[in-house]
Amino acid sequence: MRAFAKAALLATLFCSAVSAIRPAQAQMTVVCPTCSNLFTQAAELAKEGQTYEVQAQAYANQLQQYALLVHNTAVIPTQVWNDAQNDIAQLHVLMNAGNMLAGNAGGITGRLSSLSSYAGQIGSLGNMTNQYQQWATTSGQTLRQLQTALGMQADTQANDAAIVAQMEAKASSATGQMQAIQAGAMFGASTTSQLMKLNQLTAAQMQLQGTQMGLAADRQGAQDAAVGAFLVKSDMATSGNPRY
Repeated sequence: MRAFAKAALLATLFCSAVSAIRPAQAQMTVVCPTCSNLFTQAAELAKEGQTYEVQAQAYANQLQQYALLVHNTAVIPTQVWNDAQNDIAQLHVLMNAGNMLAGNAGGITGRLSSLSSYAGQIGSLGNMTNQYQQWATTSGQTLRQLQTALGMQADTQANDAAIVAQMEAKASSATGQMQAIQAGAMFGASTTSQLMKLNQLTAAQMQLQGTQMGLAADRQGAQDAAVGAFLVKSDMATSGNPRY
């Protein structure tokens, strides 16, 4: 059980919360190309996911304040509008990064399903993979809702540049700016909620992998102990034989 405790501790350390300082720019996730250990890869993804949630919450809070500020404002200050544009664009980047993270995490569960040591967890891994896919579907719907609120066609998912261009088009009137900021505030709340759910999924995956690693270590420890006991017994039997 000592090995299990180590695995659980490692998961906690990798998934520790990051600083809640409002970021200047969101970062896309990249799976460590040199990490051969799937547990380490999953831990890196979980760490990235927590960073995304903290960033999204900061942008969402700021947009909510802007929405309240401009509700009865005839002329929106230029700095407020510029900041709101940036926040909405960064939330869009974070949601796309979350989609990439969900795909990578789902890929890890798929790889685990092919390992004999996880044969008893096939059902749980399959369910987890499905949940990542469902998350991606819901996040896509959230992105299309933003597009609709901004007056864009929602039949396809727009890229970051298209979102920025539509925001700039809204800058021609105070009404357009207000609508965009209100849409951004709603999108911020949805994005934060979605990333929180994604972090719950990665945490569950880490727990499953940590538990399985602990069980495997316990089995290996029992086998090593049995082999050691056999060798000691054999040595004692050999040394006790008379010599001629």
